Amino acid sequence: MKLTFDCYDTLLDMTPIDAVLTEIARTGNVNADKALAIYANYEDRLMYVNNIRPYEKLIAANLDFVDMELSCAPLFKTHYDDVLAAYHQLQPYPEVVPALQALKQQGHQLYLMSNSAPDLMQDHLAVLGNTIEHAFTPDEVGCYKPQKGFFETVGAALHLTNENHLHIAHGYWWDIIPCDQVGWRNIWINRNHLSALPQFQPTYELPDLTELPRLVQQL
Repeated sequence: MKLTFDCYDTLLDMTPIDAVLTEIARTGNVNADKALAIYANYEDRLMYVNNIRPYEKLIAANLDFVDMELSCAPLFKTHYDDVLAAYHQLQPYPEVVPALQALKQQGHQLYLMSNSAPDLMQDHLAVLGNTIEHAFTPDEVGCYKPQKGFFETVGAALHLTNENHLHIAHGYWWDIIPCDQVGWRNIWINRNHLSALPQFQPTYELPDLTELPRLVQQL
């Protein structure tokens, strides 16, 4: 079976990004919670621009908007290299690599679909144990998730059907809802123990990847 995965928060723990932003806020004596919220909000907005922006440049622009909203320029933009380094150094959740290795041993093909960048992906693939066949990023696909075009392009490239494919993701807005819209079977990795909206229900749900190989083997 072909298994497509979201990367951030599904496979890689994103708390170091929050940690570095919090530390920057502390050094500048600004509200860290507001900084984290602004960073998340502008990341969403910047992914909807007409022309695709490389993810590293999107991060830089995002930091500019945090500075603007908190009237603290150039505090966050000055620490761009620190933030980018934190992305390069992201590590998987403890159960992730064993689960991916088990899926490979079962004979499945594993792919990533990530709102990221090729340079970052080189480091991400290395810490994931080189279990991934290919990582699709906006640079290749031409748009960011949750736009349907990302899913449709990957689906066409890999010749995906509901008989040969499952999508696995933590992101409800970024992945589970568009999966519903394009008709993909999916497994929601619900690390935050949220309740799905009635109109957008995942096909399956797990709290992390621990039981993923067993579930996939049963399907």
